[in-house]
Amino acid sequence: MRDVRFQKAAHTDQTASDRSKPLQTWFSLSVSTSYLDGQECLTFVYPNYITLNPRREAAALILPPFLYLGSRVATSSSFLQSHRITHVLSLGCTPLSTDSPVSYSHLALSDNSLVSIEETCNLACPIIDSAKEGRIIVHCNAARSRAPTVVAAYLMKQHEMTLKDALALIIRARPGVRPNPGFFRQLKELDVELHGAPSLTVDALPRSSVGRLALLAEDDVRPELRRAPSSRMDDIGDERTPFMFDSSSPSSLQGLTSLRTSLL
Repeated sequence: MRDVRFQKAAHTDQTASDRSKPLQTWFSLSVSTSYLDGQECLTFVYPNYITLNPRREAAALILPPFLYLGSRVATSSSFLQSHRITHVLSLGCTPLSTDSPVSYSHLALSDNSLVSIEETCNLACPIIDSAKEGRIIVHCNAARSRAPTVVAAYLMKQHEMTLKDALALIIRARPGVRPNPGFFRQLKELDVELHGAPSLTVDALPRSSVGRLALLAEDDVRPELRRAPSSRMDDIGDERTPFMFDSSSPSSLQGLTSLRTSLL
C-alpha cells in the first residue's frame, strides 16, 4: 500500500449515551487508532466507503453498476434515492414496510444452519436478473450471512463463478461477511453440482476477517476479481471498524497483519 499515514486519535471513551455518534475518521488513505467502548482499535479508512451508521451498517457494490449487498439500514429512503436503487430484495424473516417507489420483493429466510437455501436462491436469481437495467440491493438484517449467501449463489448460478470466486468478490467488498456453517455447506454442494469439484475444502470460513481474506487471497482466484478494495464495516470481536485490504496483492495480507500487530 502507498501513501499510508499513521495517526493516533485522542482518547475519547464512548458512553452508552453517545455510542451512536460517529468515531473520528480520516477521508484519505490512512491507518489510525480510535476508541470504542474504552477499547483501542485500528481504523482503516478508504475514500469510497459508503457510511450509513458509524457503528454497524454499510452497503457494498458487488457487481457494478447494478448489484448492491447491504443491511436493513441500507434500505433507508435516503440511501435508495441517493444511489438510484430501483429494486430491493429483502431476505429478512418479516417483510419491511416501505413507501419508497421501488420494486420490492421479499423472500423469508431464517439465519439457521438447518434451513435449506435452495428454494430461496432459485427464486432470488430471476429477481436479481430483472434489475439489470436498474440497481438492486439485496439485504438481510446485518448483511453477514443470509444476503451474502444468496448473492454468492446468484454469482455461481448466473455468472458461472466458483464458490471461491464468488466469495472473493463479496468478502473483499465486505470483509465482515461469514455465511453460517449450514449455508456454507450448501454453497459447497452447489459448487460441486455446477463445477464438478469444490473450490474450497474447508468446513467453515475462518472466524476472523483476516483469516477469510487470507483464504481467498490464494493465487488461483480469478485475476479479474483482484480489484482495488473499498473500505467496509467489519467485525473485530464486538467492535465494528472500517477495514482496508489491497486485494490486488496477496502478499499485502502479511504486511497488513504485521502492521496491525505493530500498531497494537
